[in-house]
Amino acid sequence: MLEKLQLEFSLTLLLISHSFPVVAQLASRVAVMQAGRFVETGSAAHVLSAPEHPYTQTLLAAVPRLP
Repeated sequence: MLEKLQLEFSLTLLLISHSFPVVAQLASRVAVMQAGRFVETGSAAHVLSAPEHPYTQTLLAAVPRLP
């Protein structure tokens, strides 16, 4: 529903989440924060597939993977 409203009304959606699967599905851009500071920003595709900051790498490594 959020995606539909976003497209219909040309809205920007700010989503704060700890769920990388949700972020991967909904976000076009990502900002990763550590201790209240941005440590990495960029397109969701780039940040989630090739994280550059060690904190982002650690977070993504902790996401459970299906066998």
